[in-house]
Amino acid sequence: MKKLEKMEQELLNAERVSYEKRDTFPPKPGCYLIREKGIIRYVGETRNLRARMMESKRTQNHTLKSYVGRKLFGRWEGQKTRYNDEEERINKYLIKYITISFIPVYFGRKELEEHVVKNHRDTLYNKVSKR
Repeated sequence: MKKLEKMEQELLNAERVSYEKRDTFPPKPGCYLIREKGIIRYVGETRNLRARMMESKRTQNHTLKSYVGRKLFGRWEGQKTRYNDEEERINKYLIKYITISFIPVYFGRKELEEHVVKNHRDTLYNKVSKR
C-alpha cells in the first residue's frame, strides 16, 4: 500500500468526534474529515487543528456551515448578514448530524487532502475546482 493510501485509510478509520467536542482537538498540524450522517462531506488540512475547528464557529469561515445554511433555509444571506435563530438552527443541525475525524500530519498534509478529495469528490461540499 502506498503512503498516501495508508494515510487515507488512517484518516478514514480515525475516531469520529462529535461537532460540539471540536475544541478538544490538539494544536497540531493535520488533516480532517467532516461527515454528515456518516457521509464524507468535507476534507481539510491545517497547520493547527484546534484553531481551525474553533474558526468553524463562525459561519463565514467554513464552507460546511454555509452549505448547511443554504440546505436548511433554501437561501443564505450574504456573508456578513446572519440571523441568530438561523445560526442556532445550523448549530443544532451540526451537533446532531456532524462528526469530525482527524490525524496529525506534519509533512504532506496538502497531498493527503488532495488525494482524499480526489477519491471522495462525489459526496464532498469542498470546492473541488480549487484542488
